[in-house]
Amino acid sequence: MAVIESAPGVQVQVVVDGNPLEEYDDPDSSRAPDAVTVYIEPISGKNFEIRTILDKHLPTGHDVSVLVSVDSVHVTGKHIPRHKIESSRISTVKGIIDIIGGAAIQSSFRFSDVQTFEGAASARKDAYKVLGQIEVQLHFSKNARKFWNRLDRIRSSGISQAAISAKHAGRESLSHRTSLDEPTKTKCSYWKTERVDEKAFSTFIFRYRSVQSLRSLQVISRSPPPTKAPAIEMPKSEHIDGTSSDRSPDPTSRPADPSRSPQGVWKALSDEDIKALLNHHTGQTSTRDGLRRTELEALLNHHRSTDEVIESGTTKIKRELDQGVDNDDFKVIGERKKKRKDVPGKDHRIIELD
Repeated sequence: MAVIESAPGVQVQVVVDGNPLEEYDDPDSSRAPDAVTVYIEPISGKNFEIRTILDKHLPTGHDVSVLVSVDSVHVTGKHIPRHKIESSRISTVKGIIDIIGGAAIQSSFRFSDVQTFEGAASARKDAYKVLGQIEVQLHFSKNARKFWNRLDRIRSSGISQAAISAKHAGRESLSHRTSLDEPTKTKCSYWKTERVDEKAFSTFIFRYRSVQSLRSLQVISRSPPPTKAPAIEMPKSEHIDGTSSDRSPDPTSRPADPSRSPQGVWKALSDEDIKALLNHHTGQTSTRDGLRRTELEALLNHHRSTDEVIESGTTKIKRELDQGVDNDDFKVIGERKKKRKDVPGKDHRIIELD
């Protein structure tokens, strides 16, 4: 999760279905002591939330104001008093709060694919730099006071889904934007505060891009690293009459890969050996507790067949490329790491900050 060393006790996450999205370091980040920039991979069509966690390790005697912007639009602010920070406070922003006719309504955030058009763009090219970006600023505050005057305020109008220039979208590797769900009624309190300093003591920036864009930006590798098959001692092969073969192996022949052996050999392997081979094929580490022996063998046969198809197709593509043949269907497919489970915090009231 995104953290800043100069601000212990502060954590900020972008959450989908209760789980924080995996973060990747920005290779071009300036490494400022009070700011951090990371990339995340959005999930098209999924709602997301912005979670801020503050605890007693934050060295201050002040309250904290949390200001959230999405795609350069200021969507909300939250006031968190010091006594709640000391007992650990989870503040969640789920969407934009509008005030219409004195009533508060909330439109939840959702990741959506960028729509593009060909041709010249009417907007300045620097306007695209803040798209696909979530920014969270934290300020120390004081003299908080509650007020009840609810003037109409419509911020959701700043979140646009209009198509953007394909040229500029490509330059910024934009793949997603934030859209909004249909508004629903909500409750919120209003506070006015004074900032201790104009400059935020911590700034968190999340740039969200597809896995293809992350690869083009060299944020993640273009393909997963090769894995080495586990060393498993294979039993001697048997003839039909049950006798063992004692022939010496041909020193010029290629060493046998145990994961490519005929289906019947699985019978001679232990359950742990089969699990080790499955971990090799899937690139994951799992005990696979609860699976029967027949299910383990069926999984291994499936992954072995799939790898053979991929290997055969890759060889064909390489041969075509060597011969100067274009192949537009070639795609590099990566593997995402399993997301770490995290227990979502209890929902708190939305607190609007002027």
